[in-house]
Amino acid sequence: MKTKKVIAHLLVMAVFVSLLSGLAPLTSEASPAGSWINDKGIWYFRLTNGRNLTGWLEIRGVWYYLHPNTYPVGKMATGRQYLPYENRYDWYYFDASSGAMVRGWHLYGGNWYYYRTGANTPAGPSNGPGGSRLERGTWRIDGLLYDFDNGICKNPWNPRR
Repeated sequence: MKTKKVIAHLLVMAVFVSLLSGLAPLTSEASPAGSWINDKGIWYFRLTNGRNLTGWLEIRGVWYYLHPNTYPVGKMATGRQYLPYENRYDWYYFDASSGAMVRGWHLYGGNWYYYRTGANTPAGPSNGPGGSRLERGTWRIDGLLYDFDNGICKNPWNPRR
């Protein structure tokens, strides 16, 4: 009897550790009915009807993109991606292991980029679920002015007020 309780506790702990370690994104009631599937290191979101979901997916405020033009369809996006939302394309960045869309400051290839933190930040509406990269111009972020050209922040260490 004591052995069964120990095994049950170990199983519960293993589930918590796997969920917290980012091995698979968590689902919520607001997300479509289905589950994350890992097939040889590639993540998909499989609906209960057996099909892989494609396009944008939000789970608990975290955005993912599932490619419609991969084989098999629905491969989770990672890294830097040029993606559509409605009638326009923008640059986004997705975490390499969890696939979660990155927001805020991000260092990539020795350059600093800023990915919008919401649908209307930092200065004006963004495309899609927020997270699209600032491309050109001067932007006020946290009260400071930063200059961008082709997505790269030109003054990350010397902003203006």
